[in-house]
Amino acid sequence: MNRCCMKVSSRYVRNSIGLCASISTASPCKAIPRLEIDDLDHILQNLVYCLPPFTSRKFNKRGSELLQLLLAEMVLPALREDSHSDTKYLSATRPVLQICEDLTCTLQVVPAVDLLHFFCTSLISKTTLQRMQVSDQQWVICSLARILGLAAEQPQNSQFLSLRQTITDACPYLLEVCHNLWSLAIVY
Repeated sequence: MNRCCMKVSSRYVRNSIGLCASISTASPCKAIPRLEIDDLDHILQNLVYCLPPFTSRKFNKRGSELLQLLLAEMVLPALREDSHSDTKYLSATRPVLQICEDLTCTLQVVPAVDLLHFFCTSLISKTTLQRMQVSDQQWVICSLARILGLAAEQPQNSQFLSLRQTITDACPYLLEVCHNLWSLAIVY
């Protein structure tokens, strides 16, 4: 069954109607940051991603606006929350970043450099990676590689060259993390 035709429970209808209308016409709805991650994912998967701007697999203003809203209003606060957590897991950040990665890599409605910029400025520094749990380090590096690979295939812009240099500069530590992950895998 097409995911656009799936039956949606009444629990999501109130939020969904306003969210879809605002994303498809004016600008992303201010309600997005107030949604729980499960509700947000459900609304995006079953309603918003079925709208024409998100089915075209072409870069568009609505996709970029949604990505920027998610990064500014949900990912950054979640990252701050996770960085002050005792567990050091990206438990609040990772689900929202996964949605951002889907917008960029799966739906391809946003240039990959937009999300790559966020990864380079917020996630791949040595001190940031050192504070993460091993599973989150691995996820960040794998996501970074996926986004970088897609960005390299897309039309180039000047921002891509500087981001690629940032990643190159971070490679010694990224490779050290990969080596440590590989060493752990051999031990187990």
